[in-house]
This record gives sequence, structure tokens and C-alpha cells, in this order.
Amino acid sequence: FDSDNQIERVFWGLDVFQLINAYHQPRYPLPEYLYQNGLVNKLSYLLNLDVLYNFSIPYIKNLNTQNVQSTEEPESQKERSTLYNRENALASYDRPQDIQESASENLYMENVVLNMGHNIQPLLRENPQTEFVFFFVPYSMLYWDREVRRGTLDAYMYALEYAISQLFEYENVEIYFFHDQWETAEDLEN
Repeated sequence: FDSDNQIERVFWGLDVFQLINAYHQPRYPLPEYLYQNGLVNKLSYLLNLDVLYNFSIPYIKNLNTQNVQSTEEPESQKERSTLYNRENALASYDRPQDIQESASENLYMENVVLNMGHNIQPLLRENPQTEFVFFFVPYSMLYWDREVRRGTLDAYMYALEYAISQLFEYENVEIYFFHDQWETAEDLEN
């Protein structure tokens, strides 16, 4: 919005982590250099060491070999299906042994209210010409199991209910809620 460009639509994946963490400490800080002008910022983007070492160099090394594959090729699909499957999902899940007593519904509310008031609602109010499309992606059933066992499921749902009720107050907001997509959440092959 600071760019003075006319922003028609914003798609915003709103996870509970964004709501329950401290409002001034984003879980995934914004890469500011992508949004600011200047040579240093452009060089920071072009010479990003993570991209250079983890993607560019391995790609260049394999350029003249048969190891480079399109994501559309069957071999690449097969490789991905061995990474993301039921067996690996269960192997990486550290299930809490004990089921904790349910936490108070208000467990996260202080942070949720602050996040809504500082990070979300001002943008909605100050940009009524912009359509904001909020979506809540489905989580794996393993995530839900952990929340139940930690005793935080009710507090989590209360936080979501509050946030959504606040979003409904704005005419420039659409909400898509996918947490109830059980065919996706229950399929550990996803």
C-alpha cells in the first residue's frame, strides 16, 4: 500500500499462528528488500544466498546431466509422492503421550485482539477500496490430534471464531474457511 499502486485485491492466508503470536513479532518476517526500491535491495534479492546455494548452484551443476526434471514428468511426481505420504507423516509426528486438561478458551485472546487491532483491522479500515480475501487452509488430522492432546483445541477455535467475527464487520472482506475439509485433512498422503 505504501507503493501508491492501486491494490484491487489482497489474498491473505490467515493461520492461527498469525493470530496467537505476539502482534509485534511475526512468525515469518516480511522480506522487506522485496518491497523497497534501491540498488542494495535489488542486489539482496538477486544475490540471495539461500536461493543461490540451495537452488541455483545445484541446478547449474545438473544442467548438462539427466538429473534435471520437470515437475510435470512422471519421475518427479513419483519422487514427490515418496516425500509426502502417510508413512513419512506418521514417522515425523511426535504425538504427546498424555492428554492435557482443556485450557481456558481465553488462552490466546490477548494476542488475538492485539493482532487484529494492530496488524489486520487498520489495513481493512484504511483501504476500503481494496477487496481482502482471507482464507484458512485445512490442517492435517495430526495437527488436530496434537491440539486435542495439548488441551488447546477449544482456545484455538475460540481465537478463530473471534477473528472471523471481527472480519465480518468489514464490507471489503471475503472469508473462505477450509478447516472442515476432512477429505483433505484426513488423507495423510497430502
